[in-house]
Amino acid sequence: MLPHCPRRAPNGLTALEVLIAIVIIIILATLSVPSIVNGVYKGKAATLLTDLETFKKAAFNYYTDYSAWPTSFNWNIPGDFQHYFPASFNLHIPKWDVTYRFLNYAWFEENHPRFWKSWQSKYDGYTVGIAVTSHNGRLINTLYNLAPRYFKQKRIEKNGGRMIYMLQ
Repeated sequence: MLPHCPRRAPNGLTALEVLIAIVIIIILATLSVPSIVNGVYKGKAATLLTDLETFKKAAFNYYTDYSAWPTSFNWNIPGDFQHYFPASFNLHIPKWDVTYRFLNYAWFEENHPRFWKSWQSKYDGYTVGIAVTSHNGRLINTLYNLAPRYFKQKRIEKNGGRMIYMLQ
């Protein structure tokens, strides 16, 4: 006589089969979530890199027209520099907690020589840069890791929640 085997319902699954399927789905979900999150950060960083390229082109076009770099600014693009940017360009992206700043340290040579010497030694003579600031360290790290592939032969510095892309 054969041992007694539990009978399967004609159109259903046993509790053990359902439990195994749920465990497999949970394992697959936990493996895929980090790659999805990394993809989101890489997408945001790629957008920021495109904005940096726009900023760089605007600065070089300004330099071509005026033979001087724009002055440093934080929130508002100066009027004489504004028309070099697309109308949709914004220096602050609140939903990502990102702010751009334009850095022109050439005027420090005359006004603050001690600061100028420390800047020169730190940045090897670069005087103009674009800073991207965010409290989201992971976004800045992703941006910093992608930037060398996007901007070849340029100086890129990272300090906490800020990355500086040196132009000249």
